[in-house]
Amino acid sequence: MMQLRALSLAACLLSCGVAGGAEGVAAPEAAPAAPLPYAEVTVALDGADYLAVIDISGGEFAAVNGEEIDLAAHVPGAVRIARADGGSMADEGYRAREVLEAACASQGYAADPGVAPVLTPAGRWVFAGGCK
Repeated sequence: MMQLRALSLAACLLSCGVAGGAEGVAAPEAAPAAPLPYAEVTVALDGADYLAVIDISGGEFAAVNGEEIDLAAHVPGAVRIARADGGSMADEGYRAREVLEAACASQGYAADPGVAPVLTPAGRWVFAGGCK
């Protein structure tokens, strides 16, 4: 008896769900996503994961040799480096440079050795213009 009830309930739910789906309104198509103003890179070093966020500066078009180009695609901005687990990197300044180099290389850039990192109150390192 219990199995019969379960089967009839399942049949009712299945038929109601199919009929309800057939009568429902089709979901609208998603709008194309706008390009992000940054690139996120995960870097694994010595068993720990770090997250590097490379801001793409520029964002405006400029005329170069008579052609308009989007500077955002060519000029990296600041690079923010944090531990993936959310922990502070205050005692890992030596590691921040390694993460910067790996993150920049993954995006086709080179790390700028002349940029000094700044430690934020949240325990993240920021390299202003860290990739070139």
